[in-house]
Amino acid sequence: MLLASTSTPGWLWGTEFGGYDALSYHLQLPREWWFAGGLVETPHNAYGYLPGGVSAAFLHLMTVVGDPGTADIGCQVLVAGLTVIAAIATADLAESVLGAHDRRVRAIAMVALLATPWVIVTGSLAYDEAFVLLMLAAAAARLIGPPASVPGRPGGAAPRADIALGAVVGLLLGAAVLGKASSGLLVVLPAAALAAVVIPPRRWLRIVPATAVVGVVACLPWLVRNWDWTGNPVFPFATALFGTHDWTAEQVDRFARAHGGLGWSAGGRAFAAEFLLHDLFLPEGSNEPRRPQWSWLPIAGLAALAVLLLRPTTAEGSRDLRRRVGGLGLALLLMLAAWALATHAKARFLLPAAPLMAALVAVVLRDLLRRDRPRLVIAVAAWVAALAPAWIYVTDRDGLAPQGVGVRALLDGTADLDRIAVSTDPEAIEIRRGSGPATLLRELPEESEVVLLGIADPWHLPMSGDDPGAPRLRYSTVWTRGPVERTWAGIPDAVDPRSAARGLVEGLRGEGVTHILVAPTMLEVWSRSGWLDPAIAPARVRALVESDAVSIAHRFLDGAVLLDIAPEPAP
Repeated sequence: MLLASTSTPGWLWGTEFGGYDALSYHLQLPREWWFAGGLVETPHNAYGYLPGGVSAAFLHLMTVVGDPGTADIGCQVLVAGLTVIAAIATADLAESVLGAHDRRVRAIAMVALLATPWVIVTGSLAYDEAFVLLMLAAAAARLIGPPASVPGRPGGAAPRADIALGAVVGLLLGAAVLGKASSGLLVVLPAAALAAVVIPPRRWLRIVPATAVVGVVACLPWLVRNWDWTGNPVFPFATALFGTHDWTAEQVDRFARAHGGLGWSAGGRAFAAEFLLHDLFLPEGSNEPRRPQWSWLPIAGLAALAVLLLRPTTAEGSRDLRRRVGGLGLALLLMLAAWALATHAKARFLLPAAPLMAALVAVVLRDLLRRDRPRLVIAVAAWVAALAPAWIYVTDRDGLAPQGVGVRALLDGTADLDRIAVSTDPEAIEIRRGSGPATLLRELPEESEVVLLGIADPWHLPMSGDDPGAPRLRYSTVWTRGPVERTWAGIPDAVDPRSAARGLVEGLRGEGVTHILVAPTMLEVWSRSGWLDPAIAPARVRALVESDAVSIAHRFLDGAVLLDIAPEPAP
């Protein structure tokens, strides 16, 4: 994980399309905030309306470094550090479930979490999952309570202690939501289910209000900011209740469909394909890389839950253990149900389940290791499991994963520019032919204004000209409307595509735009997914590329086209 976290963003991992979310908003938004001098509204990037607590931490790092472009590795190493601390919190959780201090159960819990490839993948990218894992594991450990040998274990807790417990848990859960919005479903609700089982009802009236008040206060940076920007504290959610800001009804519906639940049937299939037997049954024709990143943990975790619940209870301690395990089991099942029924049910979103399952596995294996016969089998199995992330790593990028360390110049176009500077004209032509958009955009005059169509991950692209605060590129995420969507939405569908293309060019020229960079591959992906704005009709995109109102400045090997729309100078 530490080695992978030193790779330039965009190089790893195949299942995350090079960390697309980081290039699109986890890193890109702090970059824009840094140039703006603080957290500002980004109407072109819908993810700026999400809580963004971890992205704000990245902004702090960029401020310390003094340059967003060179802080990306630091952001990834920060996440790796949070993942290690999350493993320590998972060890605390395993001890709380066991009800006693035990170095063995701590070690197994940490290994079980860190031997899960998904944890290593997200723990080496500038993502927010590691922070959520840490907050949930810590909150669950506090709710269950410290091991019996520690004074103050819940039982006859004093009112003041209950209020303190509620405040601490509220802070942890509120921070989880501030880190990732889906924690409201996948962390807060399961934690409430756990608390309902392990904490006596007579204490709820003291704990619940403290948890709710502190949790809401922890979320205020997001709620107040969004209220100020949009009039809706949780935008782009709950739009029917709080309003849609400047989004159209079509935008709201498209966003809701893409992020909403799948229903029982589709959710059940997702449970098998995305979690239990992750990536073993990819859909026919899928071009996604096959990476079983959940590996062994879901099956082992659910099996451990069943073993702990079904074995007979012979003493008070074992009944207490069953109650604690039952609480974790209820939390886990509620999390799975919420994931399958109320989200788009992608494997990575279920990562909050990892600490819960790792703790259960640790408790079962700890008991088995107390016997002589299975010790060797368990030791071998543990080593094999611990090697799973290494296999995921060495097979990524066709075995070239380590070559991603220190290759920023290859991704941001500066390496090609350096080669061009010392090349002959024919050699320079060949270099440009194989270059990506970053190289060609860096060669444009400083006064150029470029609109990106189909590109929403501009982390490695140049963003400003002479004025560091003025964006050189204009992009928009798939859920928001940029100048192309707004212009074409105002042109009736019945208008000939060629006329619509000319109308777009004229409108963009009036806004000072000089170039359009069209990426048809991503437009097609968005269209197949049902995410693309209906104003961007394929016929209009083809007509734009073929229009006599533009000239093709460059064709890229992946099918993208850089269009020059600046009018010819008068003779």
